[in-house]
Amino acid sequence: MANKRQLKKRIDYVCSELAYEFQLAACITPEPDFEAIADIVHRLAALQNKTRARVNFSFDKTPAEFETPRQYAAARRAYNKAAYERLREDYSKALADIIKDMNRVVPAESREAIYRGVE
Repeated sequence: MANKRQLKKRIDYVCSELAYEFQLAACITPEPDFEAIADIVHRLAALQNKTRARVNFSFDKTPAEFETPRQYAAARRAYNKAAYERLREDYSKALADIIKDMNRVVPAESREAIYRGVE
């Protein structure tokens, strides 16, 4: 990502599209479990908010704590890389868990009907 704003927009896009597709599939399910559907949509919204909040972080050291500006820059770069990697891993794992639950709640026939066109 080029910047935090674009990363936040991407997080919003992925979560909202998942919620939309899931609700669409749930609407054509013969006997939907409304409590499970609502729970999954709430989990997606919570994941979106939590992940967006975690995008903003700061390096906890100052340039004065390093011998040279180059060492500070290298340490800050390593910190940012590790933080974003952790953010990506946690987000991906949480999305995978939610998608597993989505697939459990909505039968395969309903999911496939969306891509074929509702008949």
